[in-house]
Amino acid sequence: MDKLRAAHVQAMFAAIEDASADIIDSNAARHATLHAIRTARKAGDRAAAAGQAALAKLPPFRRPAGTTTRQRIRATLRSALTDAIPQPLVEVNVARHVKLAAATRPKPRLWIDEPVARWRKTGERPSPVMVWTAARTQEYLQRAVRHRLHALFHLIALTGPRRGEACGLRSVDVDLDAGTLTVAQQIVQLGWDTHTDTPKSEAGNRVIALDPTTTAILIAHRERQAAERVDHGPGWVDTGLVFTDTDGATLHPAWVTSQHTCLAREAGLPPVRLHDLRHGTATHARAAGVDLRTVQAMLGHSSLTITADTYTTVVDEALHTAAASLASHLGTGTPIRQIRRRRPTAAPTVHGRR
Repeated sequence: MDKLRAAHVQAMFAAIEDASADIIDSNAARHATLHAIRTARKAGDRAAAAGQAALAKLPPFRRPAGTTTRQRIRATLRSALTDAIPQPLVEVNVARHVKLAAATRPKPRLWIDEPVARWRKTGERPSPVMVWTAARTQEYLQRAVRHRLHALFHLIALTGPRRGEACGLRSVDVDLDAGTLTVAQQIVQLGWDTHTDTPKSEAGNRVIALDPTTTAILIAHRERQAAERVDHGPGWVDTGLVFTDTDGATLHPAWVTSQHTCLAREAGLPPVRLHDLRHGTATHARAAGVDLRTVQAMLGHSSLTITADTYTTVVDEALHTAAASLASHLGTGTPIRQIRRRRPTAAPTVHGRR
């Protein structure tokens, strides 16, 4: 450790950045191949079989270490070296002298008609973080009704808990009579292993209000879970969680994500991550006129700035889309070129005056 220098750490981050670029290219190639396979299958083309062979040769999807992840890696290393100084194992915290690109939070974008059409044609996503419109969210929830964990996906879409918070929700923290639930723990995934932890921040420990429909869906889910417990018999695992496997065991967050992905694909919807359902909650709440403070409390953000910075762009887009939809519904969506060509009509005559 006493031989560790800032140049070593800088070289490590350069290697991480290079590896991330390779991962991004590999993921893009896999996305393009999958899109080509789906297109060929729809057309009844035999090229789908060749695409499957090409897909087998590509690396699996991996998660690149973006700017935010690299910042967190440095923060962890910096904290460890700070603890090493009093021992003393090192004299200088070299991680403090490493320069990294500033982390940027990707802005959510709305899946409106034009990007959806382009995605269907090319597989292109305008942003890493995408949000469905209200109508597309309804399509997703209608498809999810047939899923055993319909209540979980409905809860995330309507109230915005994180994936780990939904998987870790305890029955004792849900008051269906009062229509509230308390976020008191979460299931955290490290690699493939999981463990139970406290919420992400102090603000994450919060109470969420439930609308009557969500409450009714949770009541139906509780009754279904009770029936599963009886059917399973003595082998039932009593985890005390709201959402469990058929034997009562804890759900793996990655499996929940895979189920969400399947539901979206079966509904014919453009891709949205499970976490982006949470972004959709905030987007539609803001578009409906809910104030930022309330949205911050609902999502458990530690800072109002995070809420404002994340959703301003997508909410503006959602409001413009809603305005255009309303104009079309009311029959006032006259093309601008026709409006410009119109000549003003004469004002009506009142008592002999113009």
